[in-house]
Amino acid sequence: VNVTIADRIAAARKRLKERQDGNQ
Repeated sequence: VNVTIADRIAAARKRLKERQDGNQ
């Protein structure tokens, strides 16, 4: 089970969404 990869993707996605929300 690659929990680290999934966690990393989730974190990156959350960061990207937060960055986009802040930019907009």
